[in-house]
Parts: sequence; C-alpha cells; structure tokens
Amino acid sequence: MMRHITSYSWQLLSRACEPRRPSSVAQKRLWAELRARKVGGCRFVRGHAIDRYVVDFYCRDLALAIEVDAPNRDRAACDAERERDVRLRLCGVAVLRFSDDEVMHNLDGVLARIRQSVRYLPWRQVKL
Repeated sequence: MMRHITSYSWQLLSRACEPRRPSSVAQKRLWAELRARKVGGCRFVRGHAIDRYVVDFYCRDLALAIEVDAPNRDRAACDAERERDVRLRLCGVAVLRFSDDEVMHNLDGVLARIRQSVRYLPWRQVKL
C-alpha cells in the first residue's frame, strides 16, 4: 500500500519552494547523499510542505521526513519540535531527527539509521 500525504496549507507552497533558511553545511552534506538515491534507491525532495510545516527532506513513497536540527536550540524550540513531530505522525509521516554535529561527524551512522528505518517502515514500497 503506497501512502500519499496531500494535507498541507496552500500558503506554505511558496515557502516550500524556497529554502526556509540558508542550508547548513550538515544539510548540504546529507542532501548530497539523499539526492543521489544512495539510501535504498529512495527519492527524497527538499523543503516539502506537510500539514502546516515544511520538512527538510521528504520521501513521498515512504512517507518519511528527515529533519536536521541546528545547534544551540533552547527549550522552547525543543518543545515546538516535539509538537511538530506529533502532528506529522498524525498525518502518517515517520520522522527522523538528527543534529548538525551528528551529520557532520558521523554521516555513515546517520545513513545507516536511515537505511534501517527505510527497511522497517510498514508501508515500504521500495525494493532493497
């Protein structure tokens, strides 16, 4: 069963087409791996609108969002991210969250964790 998320705010469409903020080095590094379909042949896009949010990277076939968190986040930002994750899960989207440092210093581990998640998602349609 392939799942498609169509729920998003039309006002986000213009924001989704443009980067929300300048990409960090970690995001650029992860994007170089994701866009080359090196993760199980999955197609990821950048800046995809879901519900009222724009996620960093998204695979439509798997309903999988990947977020890269900037360093120096305060408690309010962490609470907002938890709420965001809950709302995305209610839309049927699995969310993986990594820190900038994790991507920069352990990219192989991050990619292994993404591959593992892809393998065990219940609605996986991608052949590995």
